[in-house]
Amino acid sequence: MSTVTLRPSTWITQVFDDGQSSPESKSRAKDIGSLVNAAFDKEGGLHAVYNAYNVLRYAFHPAQNLDRQILHRSLVATTRNPGNTELASRLKIIPFAFDPQSRHISLNVDASSRPHVIFSSLHGLQYVILSPGGWSLGLISDHAMRNKPWTILFDSKDIPLLIMNHLAAGLVIARLKTSGWQEERVALPPDAADADLMCLGAQINNETLHFALITHQNMTATLWSGSMSVDGAPGPTPIPK
Repeated sequence: MSTVTLRPSTWITQVFDDGQSSPESKSRAKDIGSLVNAAFDKEGGLHAVYNAYNVLRYAFHPAQNLDRQILHRSLVATTRNPGNTELASRLKIIPFAFDPQSRHISLNVDASSRPHVIFSSLHGLQYVILSPGGWSLGLISDHAMRNKPWTILFDSKDIPLLIMNHLAAGLVIARLKTSGWQEERVALPPDAADADLMCLGAQINNETLHFALITHQNMTATLWSGSMSVDGAPGPTPIPK
């Protein structure tokens, strides 16, 4: 039998925002980080998104700089001096309004290390992606159930796919098409169709989406699992516009 030796590790803490860019808000700690998420790209680089002083911010650090001194110095320096061209690409403002009452934000990185951010605004569920020209904004749905978490993943072509709760259609798959986001209803068993439900997780294997759900109804919680094709045939029932 082989043995595994666990080596002691050191936790590294980092300062993403010390309030220097908005001194008047420095004492209001609740203004920072009520929405936060992070992801690593395939090279090990760290991507993070969070709210601070009524705006969304995005921070990035390449893997080779992920040590306590460099990360702390560069992020704080960028915050104090936004004109620092060497570090400007590592801390950005996402220039779109978000719902201050929202509880969820997601950040995912595709195979090209591009960040994809999904958040709630007063107009619905919004999707932004960072490109060389800046941030691009698109509305996913104005019928997403407020303050219900969603699940985002990428298919084999690196196209994002979202699983979310819909106000009128229960569980919905939203796929990014050339014409925008297309919503498709997930067919659920009768016992789950009218229940309070939430997607717990999902995975795509060989163009098949596998997902797990939990439903709550009549003081009973039930776990479900399901699968569907993501190559367009067969698929769930499209929601009429």
